[in-house]
Amino acid sequence: MPMQVLTERRDRERYLAVNQPLSLRVSKPMLANLAVKAIQLESSSSELARLLISAGAKSLGWGDIDSVC
Repeated sequence: MPMQVLTERRDRERYLAVNQPLSLRVSKPMLANLAVKAIQLESSSSELARLLISAGAKSLGWGDIDSVC
C-alpha cells in the first residue's frame, strides 16, 4: 500500500514544478525514521516528506494541497 501511494504521487509530481525548498524542524528520531522508511521504499526523505504532508492535509480536510487556489 505505501509503495502504491508513493508511485501515484510520483506520477502526479511529474507535471508539478517541484523546486521550492522548505525547511522543517523535526526531532532527530523523526528524521532517522523518515530516512529509514525512505530507504525501505526506495525513495528520498524529501519525496516521502511531501507525501506525508499531502496525506496530512487531506486528513485535516484541506483537500489537495498542490492545487492552485
